[in-house]
Parts: sequence; C-alpha cells; structure tokens
Amino acid sequence: METNSYNFIIKYDGPALSDNTIDVTHLAPALLSLSEAINGLNAIANKDEAKVALKVKALNKGCFIIDFVLNQNFIAQVGALLTGCGIGAYCNAYTLIRSLIALLELKRWLAGKAPEKIIDNTGNNVTYVLGNQSYTVNIYTHAGYQNQTINAACSKVVAPVKTEGINSVSFESGDETHTFTKNDLSAISATPKDVVLSQNSVTCIIIIETVCFKDGSKWKVKRGEKDSIFVTISDNAFLQKIDTGNERFGKGDFLRVELEETQTLSEGKIISTYDVKKVLEHKTSAEQFALF
Repeated sequence: METNSYNFIIKYDGPALSDNTIDVTHLAPALLSLSEAINGLNAIANKDEAKVALKVKALNKGCFIIDFVLNQNFIAQVGALLTGCGIGAYCNAYTLIRSLIALLELKRWLAGKAPEKIIDNTGNNVTYVLGNQSYTVNIYTHAGYQNQTINAACSKVVAPVKTEGINSVSFESGDETHTFTKNDLSAISATPKDVVLSQNSVTCIIIIETVCFKDGSKWKVKRGEKDSIFVTISDNAFLQKIDTGNERFGKGDFLRVELEETQTLSEGKIISTYDVKKVLEHKTSAEQFALF
C-alpha cells in the first residue's frame, strides 16, 4: 500500500468570528460537505484504487482557521504518484485539493451561467467557453462540475458565508490563497444545466424510417441494423428541393449525410441530439447497393 498526504488551510473570516469561535451548526455541515466533495473527486479519479481521509490537524488562532491534512492510501503499489492528470494517471492528494479549489473558481467564473461550449483538449484538460472568454481546468475539475453531488457539496462548504458577520472563506494551498465572499455564493450554489459537452460531425449513411415536414420536426432514421435515432434536418437546400417536388423519397431510402451529434449535460444526464447538416447523396431503396 502506498500513502501520501497534503496539508491545506480553510479560513472563515468576519466580525462574528473575532473571538475565534464559530457556531457548530454552521461549521459541521460545511466540513462534512468538504469531505464529501473530496471523496467524490477521489472516486471519479481513482475509482477503487485509493481511499482518502480528511482530518483536522489543529485549530489556529485568528478569525477561524482550520488546518487540514488529507491522507490518501492507494490499494496497490502504483509507483510515483502523479501531480498532473491524464488518462491512466492516478490522482494524488495534492491534485484532489487543487482540483476542488479549481472547481470553486470555475463556478465563480461562470457566475451561474451555463457554458456555451466545452472543449476536450486531448484528455488532459478541458476548456469552458462563455461568450468570447474561455477558462481551462483539468479533467478532474471538469468531472466534478458534471457531478450533482459534488456541486451540492461545494455549495455547503461556502454556506457559512451566508451568515451575518461571516464575510468570506479562504482556501490556502501551498503558496496560493483563494478567497470567496458573499458575492460569490450564488455562482457557487448554481446547479449546472444544459451544458454542451461535445459536438462531433461525421459523414455516414442513414436509412429513412419516417419523415415529418413540419418546421423543426424530427425524422426517424437508422444508422445501422438496430440503431434508430431522431434527426433534425438543417440542410435548407435539400428541404427546398422537397418543397418544390424536385426531391422525392420513401421509407428505406438511403441518404449519405454530414451528421452532427451534440452531447448535452442536463440535470445530471447526458443527452445526445442529431442534426443533418448536409445531404450529400440520396439513393432509393432499389438503388442502395450502388452506394457501396
């Protein structure tokens, strides 16, 4: 078994804490949620290969400062533990804490809005796009953002700042300090909705099953023997040929198309939608063998 640990500090600040005490009803849920968020990230990153334990090392004077140590035990000998991330990499205690803080920063940057696009950068990190701005995080922070339980836990960690007289919470990790105030609470508490995870286009053959000519309606098609999907048609030139009667087809006809698949995260579920961007070729069922 291989063990590693990492120390970090959380400081709640404000006039209500001038005597270095804090109401346990505010602190206890925050600390339990902190442990829940870290355990959630660890489960995503390391599966069953590592267990973590968050412990209070000491209570320091000044405002209300808690010194934590995160202990992590790997089930097997895994060699050098990685501080970076990537496919196949083990995520150590240092990376777990930095990833959690980065998640809070990401939620603050989004300010309660859903990103317009999420770009996977070859599996090492992920870029969020909002308007003409972008924000890049590691894959563990990205996974945490998509997890409803971890998001809810993050909200509870900063919840004591809602209390009158507690103005901020700071996370000190290494030589960095990240401070969150009352102005950040709504952003951190926001639940991700309808996030575009990916968009991929492929050229493929689809087989028509049913069609609908109402605007915005979806056609039912097959991509294989058993794989039926519903698609929208955004090729206006093709639709115009249908309207003028220059394009006729029936059930079982083949279309070679540019098909775009969009994966969206909505309320914790990944939903795939399909859009035919361009119809490249149309063959009737009698002509189908000519396609190949």
